Amino acid sequence: ACCRGGKCTGPGSTEYTVGVSGLALLAYLSHGETSHTGNYQETVRRGLAWLKGQQDSDGCVGPKQVEKHLYNHAIATLVLAEAAGMGEYHLKDAAQKAVNYLLACQNPAEKGGGWRYRNYNLAGAAPEQDGNNDTSVTGWAVMALKSARVAELTVPDEAFSKADACLDAVYEAKDYKGVFGYLRKKNGSLG
Repeated sequence: ACCRGGKCTGPGSTEYTVGVSGLALLAYLSHGETSHTGNYQETVRRGLAWLKGQQDSDGCVGPKQVEKHLYNHAIATLVLAEAAGMGEYHLKDAAQKAVNYLLACQNPAEKGGGWRYRNYNLAGAAPEQDGNNDTSVTGWAVMALKSARVAELTVPDEAFSKADACLDAVYEAKDYKGVFGYLRKKNGSLG
């Protein structure tokens, strides 16, 4: 509603700067740009350094007080893993810490095995309801973990098997078509 005629006058929000910056860095990385190759080496170097600088001591990238902070974190983890796998070896430790935090946020198998907006596994955190997993956050998390595996970071097989079970629980097939629900089956149209 704020963008009319090609000019955006909306104020924007800084809550998701980590995630949006991560998406921009993914565009550079997918083009083959790194801090040591390509036409945008300085941009990539500065972007990766900034992203790494957003990581706290337990590995979370981005502010935890943001309502849906795992979007930021999962996208940042994907970027750090991709960059580490592309020769940005100085980011391997940060990428592994980000992976470890992402794994700590994964719901246990008995609660669906996926991810939602926050780390509900911390002591004192409000427990997530059974089966309240989110295919959007789970998708970003799985992509980050897959990139981490390619970058030869440590990711246990169990993380993928729990994510598979989460996604299987929301998948429906009908008439050679299929759909993944957002939180549960029948949350979308098969048409």
